[in-house]
Amino acid sequence: MTLAEILKMRTDTTGVYFEFIEFFISCVIGKNHFKSYRCDKLLSEFATVSDEAMAILIFENNIETWIHMVENNITKKSLVVKKYTNGGSSKGEVASSRRFHGWSSHGMNRFNELFDLVKADRTSEGAKSFEESFQEFCVNGGVTGKGKKIMQPLFEEVQIRHELWDEQDESHPYLHIMQDETVKSLKNSNEENGEDSEDEDPFGVNVEPYQV
Repeated sequence: MTLAEILKMRTDTTGVYFEFIEFFISCVIGKNHFKSYRCDKLLSEFATVSDEAMAILIFENNIETWIHMVENNITKKSLVVKKYTNGGSSKGEVASSRRFHGWSSHGMNRFNELFDLVKADRTSEGAKSFEESFQEFCVNGGVTGKGKKIMQPLFEEVQIRHELWDEQDESHPYLHIMQDETVKSLKNSNEENGEDSEDEDPFGVNVEPYQV
């Protein structure tokens, strides 16, 4: 996986950007959040432009340091300085930004560039079909091979028996008799009290209209 391959974004046809989404963008937005939505929503619906741009920036900032660490079998204190920061496992003699002071101004400018690239990529031709393909990829297991878990209901639906009316007859006269008698009773009561039945709450609860 190289930066050049990643920057193809939604025009990638090799599956590299699928892997980048699963391993890097998921970390930026939070793995639980990613797992909750990856099979049900398109990427652009649960990951922002900033999330995606930040994931690419993190990769670009760290990749040379990571490669050096893997090749030399070390876990910390690589002499290869990170591109836009100088913290964590990068302990180069010449810092690209002061320690504990975050991203260098060059790194911030690069984020803005990546933000614009991602935003344009999301509206490009074929972007939606790419995200639909990624969603299907996730449903089928994704990079890890773990698809979405099918949740089983906790309780079984039970149909209660009765002989009050025919289940297939939704207009049973018993229901209409009850409704008619209730309406008639309310109407008579309102007329006796000199009240307008149409303005009266049939449940006896006066609720003011919601004011916007």
